[in-house]
Amino acid sequence: MTAIEDSPLWALTEAVRLVLKGEWSGNAAFAPTPPQLAEIVSQRMQEARLVKHRFERLLRAEVEPSKPTAEDYEKRAAQVDELVAKSLKPTAAYA
Repeated sequence: MTAIEDSPLWALTEAVRLVLKGEWSGNAAFAPTPPQLAEIVSQRMQEARLVKHRFERLLRAEVEPSKPTAEDYEKRAAQVDELVAKSLKPTAAYA
């Protein structure tokens, strides 16, 4: 089994699972040969590399700030007006 001796256990386990479920492209009547099993392992590892690459790109992505809408400006203006009105209203201690 030198064809798979350097393979990570997770990839080998996944390859065996695919074979046992009959989800590999070979003849399901026979067990895969070591080179065939190595090819299945290699395919699983390639899929994992692609996922890793996508996650790395996602982690490096810059967040684009969203631009405030007119509704956002109106809401903020109402909050400022309310704050100003409260600050100008005399309190019972100063009335």
